[in-house]
Amino acid sequence: MGRIQLTVALGDYDHTRDLASGQVGAAGLELTVVNLRLEEIVHRCLTYREWDVCEMSLASYVSLLATGEDWLVAIPVFTSRMFRHSAFYVGAQSDVHALSDLRGRRVGVPVWAQTACVYARALVAEDGGVPLSEIEWVQAGLDEAGRKELTHVALPPNVRLSRVDDESLTTLLDSRKIDAIISARPPASFLSGQRTMRRLFDSPEVVAAEYYARTQIYPIMHVVVMRRTIYERYPWIAGNLLAAFEEAKARSMRRCLTGAIANFPIPLVYELASKWADRLGGDLWPYGIEENRPTLEAFLGYCVDQGIGLPRISPDDLFAAETRTRWRS
Repeated sequence: MGRIQLTVALGDYDHTRDLASGQVGAAGLELTVVNLRLEEIVHRCLTYREWDVCEMSLASYVSLLATGEDWLVAIPVFTSRMFRHSAFYVGAQSDVHALSDLRGRRVGVPVWAQTACVYARALVAEDGGVPLSEIEWVQAGLDEAGRKELTHVALPPNVRLSRVDDESLTTLLDSRKIDAIISARPPASFLSGQRTMRRLFDSPEVVAAEYYARTQIYPIMHVVVMRRTIYERYPWIAGNLLAAFEEAKARSMRRCLTGAIANFPIPLVYELASKWADRLGGDLWPYGIEENRPTLEAFLGYCVDQGIGLPRISPDDLFAAETRTRWRS
């Protein structure tokens, strides 16, 4: 039997680049990798069922499983992880200065089931002490009007969410029709330096370090999924893909933690990476279920609270059986 040919859609990350370039191979597989933005990958996967293997929003994947759609199955490879204290934006002159100030306000999200928004809303509820029912939620495109939810959401009965189709979140914030935005991507006007808005947290990296020390939650944004039909025909591809992603990541981590030269155009990247490696127990970007169980369990709980998941889903239910344990030498 020849190698199995698979199409793979991923964002362009350093920790997957050696796999995408072919420098790292997956045993028994011939991969055709395309690099696209996550939003396009998810839209084309969920709308047209493109790709054999692709990156997927963790919240979208959980939402599919909650509604009984099991045509995708994941492996515990997490292509994007980010603390989401930097995802809150308010007007430049806003009187909102803390999470607790969002009580009774109107807050915009690009889609309800955006993974970053799930973590951010949990911060509002847990660290800000503001029940989600005490905020009026608004869904609209971030910089363009007309964005729609791609997965089913069953909101809790006391949570209010309205959709705006003819304006973007940016214009709504600028016109003070909403008080804050939660978004994975910074609004275009923020990036352009127009100074019409600011981040809620002045030093999100400091708050994130304290949050991790307190909770041991290292937020997972994206997971790698494959078509269940292919997986059921060739169940061994789950473990082989996981091993290949692990090797590509290990090469990236060695580049990141090389102190003699700067492999990334970021000041003090080695010092920052070394500090976080110490905090995280040595692995800057852990894959696997057990290594991430506290984060996965917390996230699934947030999904239940926010109308995206079901209580019966556990971290083990998310992933191919062949990836739930590791062989040891």
